[in-house]
Amino acid sequence: KELLPPLDEVLREAAADEARFVLLSFDRDLLIHARRRFPTIELLWNVELCLRDGRWTPAADELAQRARQAGINAVGIGFCEGVEASFIQMLHEAGLKVFIWTVDDPSTAERLRLEGADYLASNRPRLMRERRL
Repeated sequence: KELLPPLDEVLREAAADEARFVLLSFDRDLLIHARRRFPTIELLWNVELCLRDGRWTPAADELAQRARQAGINAVGIGFCEGVEASFIQMLHEAGLKVFIWTVDDPSTAERLRLEGADYLASNRPRLMRERRL
């Protein structure tokens, strides 16, 4: 929470339109406080899925519910086998954008793009650009 007042000050001094920014964090509670302070800024909650008892957790519906309750606009998911079309679709149906990190394989990036990922992060931007991904 301590980073929010300095961020607020920088945005005010720059007369910046907060709707042009995205604030991302792994800390949902920080994003809840950010929503109160910055009502129009896009908030992205980074989450890593874990395989527990043969299921990826958190499930898309649980993740979507927790994000929407917090006023979060987008979720960032660490790429793993649990990130598939139905997962992305459920998040979209909840009104959330989907950001997936870190995707370095071009064929995986193409699949995720076709499955509806809004944004991808990669350690290989040149290769992704060359492939127009």
